[in-house]
Amino acid sequence: MKKVISIVLSLIMLVTSVGVTGVTAFAEWEPDWIYSDDGDWYFELQPDGSVSVDGYYGTEQNVVIPSSVEGKIVKQIDDFAFGNAETIESITLPNTIETIAEDAFCFSSAKTINLNEGVKNIGNYAFNGCKNLKSITLPSTIISFGKDVFKDCTSLESVDFQFAIKEIPEYTFYSCTSLSQFTIPNTVTSVGDYAFDETSITYLEFPQSVSYVGFCSFPETVKTLVFRNPQCVIADSIYSNDVKICGYAGSTAEACANYWYVDFIDINTPCFPNGHNYVYTVFPATCTADGYTAYVCSGCGKLNVVERLYSTGHNFMTNGYCSVCGAYDAFFVVTPVVPVTPTVPETPVVPVTPSAPATSTQTVKTSKKVTVSAPKISKVTKGKKSFKVTWKKVSGVKGYQVQYSTDKKFKKGTKTTTIKSSKTTSKTVNKLKAKKKYYVRVRAYKIVNGKAVYSKWSSSKTVTTK
Repeated sequence: MKKVISIVLSLIMLVTSVGVTGVTAFAEWEPDWIYSDDGDWYFELQPDGSVSVDGYYGTEQNVVIPSSVEGKIVKQIDDFAFGNAETIESITLPNTIETIAEDAFCFSSAKTINLNEGVKNIGNYAFNGCKNLKSITLPSTIISFGKDVFKDCTSLESVDFQFAIKEIPEYTFYSCTSLSQFTIPNTVTSVGDYAFDETSITYLEFPQSVSYVGFCSFPETVKTLVFRNPQCVIADSIYSNDVKICGYAGSTAEACANYWYVDFIDINTPCFPNGHNYVYTVFPATCTADGYTAYVCSGCGKLNVVERLYSTGHNFMTNGYCSVCGAYDAFFVVTPVVPVTPTVPETPVVPVTPSAPATSTQTVKTSKKVTVSAPKISKVTKGKKSFKVTWKKVSGVKGYQVQYSTDKKFKKGTKTTTIKSSKTTSKTVNKLKAKKKYYVRVRAYKIVNGKAVYSKWSSSKTVTTK
């Protein structure tokens, strides 16, 4: 009996011992707080024996964070440690700080934040809303860099990346309205969504290392975009005709420029990076070949055709030669002149009045002026990056032409579409720019002696795409 009781007691002690050990093993870390004597600093004791800055409540304008407290090293700046600090002008970190947590300096009034060599981690929103911060240097020791780090830093003018940053995360410089220049390091492989949106940058060059550019990653103020990687994926949209896209011929940059109807500049041409110098030029039609009007770059010869000019056909004269080019009409036939021999009178000689010589005849071509009635536009309906124009049918014509342009006078950026059926009275034009105003007009044409004769253009109508 005593032996049984002894065994039971032993089991109870064993279970109790295991239970206590289990509780000790899984107990959560309970932080200890350290307060400065003046009450300006709150520090939190960490499991590794170091401390982190939990908050600053002093009134100093130039704050220097201590490197140690009560013999314990300061390694981290916690969430919101300097959040909404309204009196601070400068903050200097000791060389012991390794981590800057999320929102650590958000909405601080500091104009200068001096980071130490040794900082390894910068969390999301770390400097978000620091509206007085003008410049900052990111040390070479950084190994992780969060998103939205400088979002809404409206006075920020420059950032010096001394570490090998591989990604500019989403919203990194969003709404940094004073940021007008930025050089993307050649270590960057991708640029996140909205990374430079709402900045004042006008020139942005993506080095060859960049293979992806995210949605809305560059601002509406941008005028020149350079893509050094021919295969770079460009997810952003172009909303202005003034943007120049530079890259290599046959690259995704050229495809992007063609899709959004903006100027493409080959990096290998003399026009890079300043842009084309277009001159309006007329290439006249001849009797047998079409001509056109176009804008031609005086630097590289790039040509943007505005309107096709149809061949005029020969203007043969009565001698069979064209009065314009001098070509001879192979089908021209000249009727020979037959001389008339007068009758010899008998005796007595009676004066005979000679018959009037026969008049030689030649083939003479006459032409009647052909007129074509101009069509009238019934309506223009807007669509998503498109529009549909409908007009009233004109009898007796061969077809129609639809012309549209962003220029009210149809002098530049004009495109013409030919409809080769007289039965067709509407046309849908696709692949246009979104939310863009276009001017549209229509004319009819007939084919006379193998040559197109056009009506006057209809009155133009306007339409704004969706």
